[in-house]
Amino acid sequence: MLDGLEADGAEGVGRSPDDRRQVGVGGLEARHLVAQLVDHPLRVLIAEASLHLAGQAGQLVMVVSAVLGRGDGVPEVGEHVFEGFLHRQPQYAPRRLAGAVTTHRFAALLLTGALLAAGCSEDGEPGRGGRATEDAGPNVGPLPTIAGGTELAALEPVRVLVGDGLTFGRPLPSEQAGAEAFTQEPEVSSATVRRVHSLPDGRFLGQALVLALNGAEIFDEGVLGAYVRGVVGALGDGTTVDAQLAGRTVVRSRGPAGLTIGFREENLLVVVRGAAEPDVTLVVERQLAAIAGGVVGAPDPATPLVPIPADAAFVAVPTVAFQPFLPSEEEPRPEPPGLPGASGVQGRYGVVAGERRTVVWAFTLDPAAHPSAEALEPAMVALASGRAGGAPSESVELIDRVVHRATGGAEVPSATAFRHQGLVLLVEGTDPAQVDAVVSAWITALAAP
Repeated sequence: MLDGLEADGAEGVGRSPDDRRQVGVGGLEARHLVAQLVDHPLRVLIAEASLHLAGQAGQLVMVVSAVLGRGDGVPEVGEHVFEGFLHRQPQYAPRRLAGAVTTHRFAALLLTGALLAAGCSEDGEPGRGGRATEDAGPNVGPLPTIAGGTELAALEPVRVLVGDGLTFGRPLPSEQAGAEAFTQEPEVSSATVRRVHSLPDGRFLGQALVLALNGAEIFDEGVLGAYVRGVVGALGDGTTVDAQLAGRTVVRSRGPAGLTIGFREENLLVVVRGAAEPDVTLVVERQLAAIAGGVVGAPDPATPLVPIPADAAFVAVPTVAFQPFLPSEEEPRPEPPGLPGASGVQGRYGVVAGERRTVVWAFTLDPAAHPSAEALEPAMVALASGRAGGAPSESVELIDRVVHRATGGAEVPSATAFRHQGLVLLVEGTDPAQVDAVVSAWITALAAP
């Protein structure tokens, strides 16, 4: 049931570290076995050592009694279940936490049953190794398993992706991939991730991850609680604390990337993470209030397009100067592109190292034509492709947003379109490398706090 644990974790518990020969309990010091169990309960459970117990019941009782005397602790997590989260590029390695969480007392009971069954299934003289035969008795065969499972009412993510003054938008590709990694394990039926924004001003507040848990794969309520703490802790600094928020108990963890707060609503594990503690707290408070009020969220992601003036796009960029067009009587101006649903457009030259290497455009939008960033995206794809002579457009993640770029031919410019709040920005030029450089520098400046 547990993945990723090596067989050498069972050394000293029924196996010789030199040649892996089977040995009896009589060949082990009771205190050594107790230490192995208390220090590494999970590895003992999967060791599958065949300890020959005939004639050694007294030693077994002594071992188990000692363990039980030290095993009144709370459930523990043997290792972090998840490495990385949304919006990170490293490999994600979710582990099966439901099998990796236990108590010392429960581990001792399981070990007792395993040892007794293994001992009864051996043939030969007491305390000596041998092979099972047809006369080995009724205990020959696979060890019995313990039935488990947790009943969880099934809810849809729209029941928790709610909150007054909040909108839940489409995630970045890396965030979506991080969420899908959770579904590789049977404890998680599905995963949904959204980027949370403030509705009045469009400000990004954090990420909301919703994991639909499969109760049949989670042994009991104790394991379920440890699962929640394990996920939240792995996304923070590894430690968690319980806290009261909006009349509910939540789990908090701080880390280098900010604050993580998690709570469970029936089968849904909700984890909100963001750089600013007040923002994360606000999101969870409003979620819990809306859940208590029976509010149901929108089924589709929606990112707000907050109107801002076109001039707001032309911020200071260290490597690029945005030069206004000269009057048309002095110099012909570049022909402005068309964008359906645009309410206005301004253009500049993108000057790099004293040369006009690109032309940049900023479009303001009609909210009635484009109610959300998701609804706007097809128009941005078509804009980039049209300005590149019909070349296919590809959508890629760059820094903190998605850009749509199309590479033209020898006589056709390349173009890249992207969004900044309620503006559509377009960069075009004959050199694709120069276009990419200006886009990267521009987004970096726009993303700066």
